Amino acid sequence: DENAGQLVFTIEVSRDQGQTWDLLAQGLKEPSYIWDTRAFSEGVYILRGIADDGVDKVSATSSEFSVKNLRPTIAFGKTKTISGTGSALVDDGVAKSPSREIVDVEYSLDGGIVWLEAEAKDAKFDSAEEPFSFKVVGFREGIYEILVRARDSGGITGEAKKILIVDFGPPP
Repeated sequence: DENAGQLVFTIEVSRDQGQTWDLLAQGLKEPSYIWDTRAFSEGVYILRGIADDGVDKVSATSSEFSVKNLRPTIAFGKTKTISGTGSALVDDGVAKSPSREIVDVEYSLDGGIVWLEAEAKDAKFDSAEEPFSFKVVGFREGIYEILVRARDSGGITGEAKKILIVDFGPPP
């Protein structure tokens, strides 16, 4: 640094060939950064690093590169009512990952605030295609949104939602 100032680094990312930039990190004391791309959609990106000593700024831009986070997918099966209860339901489906093992499947009935474990049909989530199920009790008539998420061994998650209409029939 010619001005003998303390260098501070900023890292930005662009999804549109540098037309716009989103902040990844700022205030870094070292010119390095580990970017966890799992939260980013697949696509072509450019990174820009900016060094600032308080007087001058210098930037460097990477060439284009691809991020390929192939997320697990979820396919729902049929919802079944457990005989004799009326308010207990079993739902099932299949979680698939294009490149890794599925290690976890969860479901939520409250918009993702609380997540509950689904069960692997073969007792363990450990392959790229995993049938799963879960049982929910205490439903009342109404419309419900069920969220399901699957996580693979790389920590990448895929989510899906299902709208469930519970109607126990006409009133007596």
